[in-house]
Amino acid sequence: MEQQVLIQLRADKALKQEAAEIYESLGMDLPTAFRMFMTRSHNLY
Repeated sequence: MEQQVLIQLRADKALKQEAAEIYESLGMDLPTAFRMFMTRSHNLY
C-alpha cells in the first residue's frame, strides 16, 4: 500500500452540504468522491 497523506481544503458550507447529498445519493461519501476525482484527473495525463 502506498503512503497516505492528509489533504485539507476549504469550501463554502452550503456547497459542501449539497455535494455530500449528491454523492450520498450515489452511495459514496465525499472523501471517496474526491479520491475518484483525483484518480481520474491523474489518468488523463
